[in-house]
Amino acid sequence: MSATSEANRLYWLTVNGARSIWGDRLPDAIHARIEHELATIVAARDAVTAYLVVHNMVKQLRKSGIAVGLSRGRCASSIVAYALGITGIDPLRHGLLMESFVSANRLSPPVFYLNVGIGGRRKAIDYLQGQYGTDGVAMPASLNEGRMAHATDILVMDNESKRCISCKWNDTLKCAIAQQCTKEAEARGALVINIEESAAITHVQDCLVALGKATSDLGKIPLDDPAAIALFANGETKGFPLFDSDGMKNWLSELKPCRFSDIVTAFAIYDIARESTMPPHFSVAAQSIRATFIARRNDKSLAACRHPIMENALAETNGLVVYQEQIMHLAHDLAGFTFHEAGRLPLALGKRILDAMTEMKKWFVAGCLANEKFRVGKWVDEGTARAAAESIWQELESAAPWAYSKAHAVSRTLLAYQCAYLNLATDF
Repeated sequence: MSATSEANRLYWLTVNGARSIWGDRLPDAIHARIEHELATIVAARDAVTAYLVVHNMVKQLRKSGIAVGLSRGRCASSIVAYALGITGIDPLRHGLLMESFVSANRLSPPVFYLNVGIGGRRKAIDYLQGQYGTDGVAMPASLNEGRMAHATDILVMDNESKRCISCKWNDTLKCAIAQQCTKEAEARGALVINIEESAAITHVQDCLVALGKATSDLGKIPLDDPAAIALFANGETKGFPLFDSDGMKNWLSELKPCRFSDIVTAFAIYDIARESTMPPHFSVAAQSIRATFIARRNDKSLAACRHPIMENALAETNGLVVYQEQIMHLAHDLAGFTFHEAGRLPLALGKRILDAMTEMKKWFVAGCLANEKFRVGKWVDEGTARAAAESIWQELESAAPWAYSKAHAVSRTLLAYQCAYLNLATDF
């Protein structure tokens, strides 16, 4: 299939999928987002093919009775993936940005992180082998304490990448094993699909069957259900994936979330602290982010932003930068960055890429000074405005190394919330 034919097919699959969700007359915001995403996907390297391969695989898994969940990671940021049924998350509803997933400047196709029910990974491999041959599908090699270990990544290779990637058949796994790790194989042209099995996905599917509902009905679950939210606020999350540890239960009981977005933030903050990724030179606020978040929630004066423009991006986290997407929103709102330009910020700042940081700081400060909406009130004065822009930049620099992917946090939280809601529901 030619590149043009693939792009056309992706367009019509997306539009038809969107119409099945929102009706034949798509809302303007949905239509605009789809057009924007498709233009970016077409411009990105091999992204059209990646979307089509994963769409076809997911469709076949569902036909064979395998439950496919919400997805994980940044692919939840794509409304095209949602319309195609690859993910179960409406990114507009949660303020997710597709530029964190697909970029026209990306040197490799996007990686889809999928959750499937028990037995789904083997079914996926069998399907892909049937489509692309046993020599066109492989598991990557990874080194773990001197032994070969196999992760959840699956490599799909075309003829060109087959010539660049060495593979050896494994009879036990019934799959080829690449002699390269995922990163090397991806650089040599392989499409990477990450598939993780989850008993919770099967549980959700079983609940839907018991209620006489279809998978598509999951999108009708209200995110403001008081009884479901109360389970989280009381730490009654036994059996909910990633929310059932004693540490998480205690954190939830302390935080007392009162809305879905609070639970998402609770998950992100807990995971940040659990991973202990914050180096010692960070500010006290960053090192004690959980205490800081609660303090700001209880005393709104502590949550005041450095500039009113920031309130839109930071309202749900009490003025605290928690998510990578917030950094992108702030660069866009304050300094006029496009979201593609802003998409470079979390990586550059998080990894401390000094040349990029120096260049982007100049753009950021200049953008703030040129923004009429920024230059209001006391910020009319250029000196005051410059000092504020530099102070905000420093705040972004400090937060970036531990800023969390909101798309991933929403994905993980929504699965647990679905378990909570369906355990209580008699109908919806």
